Amino acid sequence: MRKKLLAVLLCAALLIAVLAVTANAYDEIPDLDKKGSISMDVLAADKTPIGGGTLTAYLTAELKETDGVLAFFYTEAFSSLGDIVDADEVNAAPAGAPELAAKLAALTEGAEGITVPVDEKGHADFSDLALGLYLIVQEEPADGFEPLEPFVITVPFWDGEKLVYDVTALPKPAPVYNRPVLNPPVMKRISYPAGSILIMENFTFELMPREPGYPMPENPDGTFDSATGAMRITHYGPGEFDLGEISFTLDDVGHTYVYTVREIPGRTVEFTYDQRTYTMTVVVSMEAGEIQYSVSYVSSDNVSVGEMIFNNIQSLVPPPTEPTQPTQPTQPTEPPTEPTIPTIPTVPTVPTSPPDTPTPPPDNPPDNPPDNPPDNPSDVDVPDNPTPLDEYTDLIDIEDLPTPLAELPKTGQLWWPVPLMGIMGLLLFGIGWVTRRRSSEAN
Repeated sequence: MRKKLLAVLLCAALLIAVLAVTANAYDEIPDLDKKGSISMDVLAADKTPIGGGTLTAYLTAELKETDGVLAFFYTEAFSSLGDIVDADEVNAAPAGAPELAAKLAALTEGAEGITVPVDEKGHADFSDLALGLYLIVQEEPADGFEPLEPFVITVPFWDGEKLVYDVTALPKPAPVYNRPVLNPPVMKRISYPAGSILIMENFTFELMPREPGYPMPENPDGTFDSATGAMRITHYGPGEFDLGEISFTLDDVGHTYVYTVREIPGRTVEFTYDQRTYTMTVVVSMEAGEIQYSVSYVSSDNVSVGEMIFNNIQSLVPPPTEPTQPTQPTQPTEPPTEPTIPTIPTVPTVPTSPPDTPTPPPDNPPDNPPDNPPDNPSDVDVPDNPTPLDEYTDLIDIEDLPTPLAELPKTGQLWWPVPLMGIMGLLLFGIGWVTRRRSSEAN
């Protein structure tokens, strides 16, 4: 005779007793047309009811009979695990078959479940259920407690003597523990001589765990190295800042974590960067039901300190000299006058007919031509007895006369067009100058 279970979290052996067995394997054959229910009382370790939150039940496999074989057949949402629930998978499983429950819980997205609240007495009911294998999960836990671990339960349930269609479960959730937070402080200082200006720049610091997988700061400004687990963070200028919050959980209780903190030297030639390092040691423990930690800082010269300080030394950087202000230009007292446009000269009139051709002078003009020469030279009176040339006593030797500097050519050419051409040249020059002036003003 099988041992009757008073608790509802199924052990693997009892789960298998209903899975994949023939209809005549039991003294009682399940009534496939019957409905069932699951009642749950959520209790603390000291049997105190825990109210609040919700519970959800998923039908993962239906109880069916095929060719005389009674088995749990997976529903569509969970069919990726096979057609029939594998009895061997849960044969040696503890109560609730946690491994199978974890596989089923990973497939609940999009699956249809039944969600009920947990009342103030820690009680919850699932009624009018089809026969099958159910997954119980808690997405919304009670205040102060962790969510229940997923588990499986069958409807009906074989208690060793008969089939029970109204099943009772007594899950015990783990309490929620505090999560203490460590925020390691760092002080950045810069020493510089009097009369120098302070150089402001970004300084980089590194937090290196002794082993990868240590709790690390939750700092969105930090950059992490996946290989070493180290984090780097930058800080602008001197002053105090935090590396980020490191939180510890129940899994960290009993562990000791060792970190190294240092400054990464930069490339500014005016700085002598601090080469010291600090060892930060954190011990996590459980005290009076609460998670606690202790932390210590030891410098590279083996001195225990309460704060990690990095001091850079800056060389002299004189301040820039103030530039001399230029003198303001004086404003003109009167606005500039617009240039006047020159008057275009009048175009001289061109004679319609050339002047009369002058009479050329005679080849041998007399020394003293008459004021009114005769119209006809042939009418001049010639004396009958002219005086011979050798009797003249007042003759002048031609060699004694002064020699003229120049003589006008006796070509008979005209000189009146010269002034006319000069006037026309001046006119064309004026027109060109006015045209160019107007073109410059337009541009």
